[in-house]
Amino acid sequence: RPWLEAAVKRVCRDLNAQEVSNVVWGYATLGWDLEPQMWGALEAATARVGQDMSPQAVSNVLWGYATLGHAPGGEARMALEAAVARLGPAHMNSQDLANTMWAYVTLEIEPLQDTRAALEAAVVRLGARMTAQDVANAVWAFSMLLHRVP
Repeated sequence: RPWLEAAVKRVCRDLNAQEVSNVVWGYATLGWDLEPQMWGALEAATARVGQDMSPQAVSNVLWGYATLGHAPGGEARMALEAAVARLGPAHMNSQDLANTMWAYVTLEIEPLQDTRAALEAAVVRLGARMTAQDVANAVWAFSMLLHRVP
């Protein structure tokens, strides 16, 4: 495992949006705890490529952060918020939407106003095509986001 983390740290500055998504998703799927230095490298990469992420890449990165219990900070969070705001209304599918909303709730992050509006717009756009599980997940996530007890 140390050899893999060393390799990721070495190439982190060169990863594209899909590769950042794959790395974060992979670590989360493995359930590996990451050292602060590794998180720093991944957050820098996330911030750098956020504007190039696809809807699936954004949702996978957010899912990965949430699965590992690490809230994105600073520039990484802003890049992810901007990507959700840009992609959510017209490009996210129901799985991207569900993963993204689950991540916000799990991380106990309040989406920025533009991000929340984008998530709501995505639900409106996808509503007629959502499965029962998609609808249930969306209602649960919005109830958690809108009625969180401080």
